[in-house]
Amino acid sequence: MKKALVLGAAAMAALAIAPNPASAGEVKMGGYYMFRAQNTDKTVTKDAANTDDQQYWQHRLQMKFDMIASPKTHAHMVFRAFDNSLEGADSGFVPAPDPDTTGMPAAGSAGSTISGIERSRFGTTERLWDIRQGWLETEAWTVGLKVGFMPISLNDRILVNDDTTGFATVMLSKSFGDITVVGADVRVREGNLGVGGNPALNGTLNPGVSAYNTAVGSDEDDEDLYVLSLLGKASNVNYQVTGAYFNGGKGGFISNNINRAEDFWLAATAGGDFAGVNATGTLIWEAGLDDGSPLLGNATQVSQLKGGGGLGAVRLDGKTGFGGWEGYGFYASKNFTNITPRNQVWSATWDQGGPGGVKLMRTFATSTGVSNVSQNMWGVGAGLILNAQGWKINPMLDYAAVVKDQPMAGGAQAVYDDAWGGSLMLSTEIDKGTTLLLGGTAVKTGDGPGKTAASAADTMHTVQAAVKMAF
Repeated sequence: MKKALVLGAAAMAALAIAPNPASAGEVKMGGYYMFRAQNTDKTVTKDAANTDDQQYWQHRLQMKFDMIASPKTHAHMVFRAFDNSLEGADSGFVPAPDPDTTGMPAAGSAGSTISGIERSRFGTTERLWDIRQGWLETEAWTVGLKVGFMPISLNDRILVNDDTTGFATVMLSKSFGDITVVGADVRVREGNLGVGGNPALNGTLNPGVSAYNTAVGSDEDDEDLYVLSLLGKASNVNYQVTGAYFNGGKGGFISNNINRAEDFWLAATAGGDFAGVNATGTLIWEAGLDDGSPLLGNATQVSQLKGGGGLGAVRLDGKTGFGGWEGYGFYASKNFTNITPRNQVWSATWDQGGPGGVKLMRTFATSTGVSNVSQNMWGVGAGLILNAQGWKINPMLDYAAVVKDQPMAGGAQAVYDDAWGGSLMLSTEIDKGTTLLLGGTAVKTGDGPGKTAASAADTMHTVQAAVKMAF
């Protein structure tokens, strides 16, 4: 688990316009190549056909270009030359299905991000020469300006986290001593017009398919998320306070084409070093999706979206004579809906990262139907970091459970409602900038109210050997 810093490198890169001393016309290039061999079972149900046990090689070449016109003006581009499975002497670079898409809900459905904000991230395949980010940053009259498709990290990467791509954004920032104010317009979806018409075009709502949204359409062509964030430092405590307003327009998302679809989040994060313990805490309150529409048919999941709720989370870590320790805990109420609910990285059990990265605890979370990492779920985890003979050894133990069992689409009960998991990761540098990684993760689910003999739970696992070169 990465060290949690409220104003860490990721957050500052996304939110602040930092001067760059490089000369005009300079271009910098960096990135990494990673190869991974894995054996994995990432299906919740025992003996799932065709996918229960997989062995594969994956590799990725990711590159970043920094194009610098002046210390204040520079553009950036991140792309992947390839990110796929290796097979066959003459098969060519055939993209493999993105592991992230397995079991992912349709954009705009319950359990997905609000109105499809992550849709571009969860396509069915990875493309060659896939541009992941591209943006310009400059300064005008002492105000920082960033425009383009950029990484954004808000409130300890819990309220918003870019994962491996970015967000279409226009962002302004201004610093006043130790305080920085950031405002942004994040374009959630373009061309949200649908076909218009009457809600009766789709008399019953299927929560897993946005047919109702398509039938009703919107009288406005855009969906936007407006963000205002304040970052600062008081004594030894870093803090961030963020307000985010989602505007889907009349008829956007699940509206009845009369009222405006909207939601609001208020988040506060504080962190610092306290007697040798680095602690970061986050609280988020969500108002709940408001669009005035009736709940048509079996709309349990829509009811969850329309209800408000909250999330609380804490990350802790510290150093010891043999290395260090780390831990986390979070709780999200049953109706809470986050902006990017699938992108929280609590540990390697939740998100292994890298090419072909397996997300076993996330797989469990999506299997519960209405829970998705940071919705209707709570979890805790703790681990050690051991340094021995040039090796970093990181064992971790995780537990997660559904806050409240709720009926899924069609009235079915959830099959699983909690899970134990753990990981053991080992790494060592074998050359300058080159790391060997070994280890594995495992997750065992518990029975929920919908458990049957045909849905016997499996112990999911993944075992890996990888090498990564950063340049």
